[in-house]
Amino acid sequence: MVTKTFSAVSSSLESGIIVNAVLAVVLGASMKRMWALINTLQIITNIPNLGLVVPTNFQVCLTLIIEISNMNVIPPSVVNTIVNFI
Repeated sequence: MVTKTFSAVSSSLESGIIVNAVLAVVLGASMKRMWALINTLQIITNIPNLGLVVPTNFQVCLTLIIEISNMNVIPPSVVNTIVNFI
Protein backbone atom coordinates (compact mmCIF):
# COMPACT_ATOMS: atom_id res chain seq x y z
CA MET A 1 0.00 0.00 0.00
CA VAL A 2 2.86 2.36 0.80
CA THR A 3 4.49 1.63 -2.54
CA LYS A 4 1.20 2.30 -4.35
CA THR A 5 0.78 5.62 -2.54
CA PHE A 6 4.33 6.73 -3.28
CA SER A 7 3.88 5.63 -6.89
CA ALA A 8 0.95 8.05 -7.20
CA VAL A 9 3.05 10.79 -5.63
CA SER A 10 5.87 9.96 -8.05
CA SER A 11 3.65 10.31 -11.10
CA SER A 12 2.21 13.59 -9.86
CA LEU A 13 5.70 14.99 -9.22
CA GLU A 14 6.83 13.97 -12.69
CA SER A 15 3.83 15.64 -14.26
CA GLY A 16 4.45 18.74 -12.15
CA ILE A 17 8.05 18.93 -13.36
CA ILE A 18 6.96 18.58 -16.99
CA VAL A 19 4.21 21.19 -16.68
CA ASN A 20 6.55 23.61 -14.91
CA ALA A 21 9.21 23.23 -17.58
CA VAL A 22 6.71 23.72 -20.42
CA LEU A 23 5.17 26.78 -18.80
CA ALA A 24 8.60 28.25 -18.12
CA VAL A 25 9.55 27.88 -21.78
CA VAL A 26 6.23 29.08 -23.20
CA LEU A 27 5.58 31.93 -20.78
CA GLY A 28 9.17 32.90 -20.18
CA ALA A 29 8.68 32.41 -16.43
CA SER A 30 11.52 32.21 -13.96
CA MET A 31 13.15 28.82 -13.46
CA LYS A 32 14.03 29.69 -9.86
CA ARG A 33 11.58 27.19 -8.34
CA MET A 34 12.65 24.44 -10.73
CA TRP A 35 16.29 24.89 -9.74
CA ALA A 36 15.29 24.87 -6.06
CA LEU A 37 13.43 21.58 -6.64
CA ILE A 38 16.44 20.05 -8.38
CA ASN A 39 18.73 21.22 -5.59
CA THR A 40 16.46 19.68 -2.96
CA LEU A 41 16.27 16.40 -4.87
CA GLN A 42 20.07 16.28 -5.03
CA ILE A 43 20.31 16.68 -1.26
CA ILE A 44 17.61 14.08 -0.57
CA THR A 45 19.11 11.50 -2.91
CA ASN A 46 22.40 11.63 -1.01
CA ILE A 47 20.79 10.63 2.32
CA PRO A 48 21.41 6.88 1.72
CA ASN A 49 25.13 7.63 1.30
CA LEU A 50 25.30 8.81 4.92
CA GLY A 51 24.80 5.29 6.25
CA LEU A 52 21.98 6.27 8.59
CA VAL A 53 19.50 3.73 9.93
CA VAL A 54 16.11 4.88 8.64
CA PRO A 55 12.62 3.30 8.78
CA THR A 56 11.48 1.09 5.91
CA ASN A 57 8.75 3.46 4.74
CA PHE A 58 11.34 6.24 4.44
CA GLN A 59 13.58 3.89 2.42
CA VAL A 60 10.68 3.21 0.02
CA CYS A 61 10.08 6.95 -0.26
CA LEU A 62 13.78 7.59 -0.94
CA THR A 63 13.82 4.91 -3.64
CA LEU A 64 10.94 6.58 -5.45
CA ILE A 65 12.44 10.04 -5.06
CA ILE A 66 15.71 8.77 -6.53
CA GLU A 67 13.79 7.40 -9.53
CA ILE A 68 12.13 10.80 -9.98
CA SER A 69 15.40 12.68 -9.64
CA ASN A 70 16.92 10.65 -12.48
CA MET A 71 14.65 12.76 -14.70
CA ASN A 72 13.65 9.82 -16.86
CA VAL A 73 10.35 11.43 -17.80
CA ILE A 74 10.47 10.23 -21.41
CA PRO A 75 10.20 6.44 -21.66
CA PRO A 76 13.26 4.76 -23.21
CA SER A 77 11.13 3.16 -25.93
CA VAL A 78 10.07 6.60 -27.18
CA VAL A 79 13.66 7.84 -27.15
CA ASN A 80 14.81 4.76 -29.08
CA THR A 81 12.06 5.27 -31.65
CA ILE A 82 13.01 8.91 -32.19
CA VAL A 83 16.73 8.13 -32.41
CA ASN A 84 16.16 5.27 -34.86
CA PHE A 85 13.89 7.50 -36.97
CA ILE A 86 16.56 10.16 -37.34
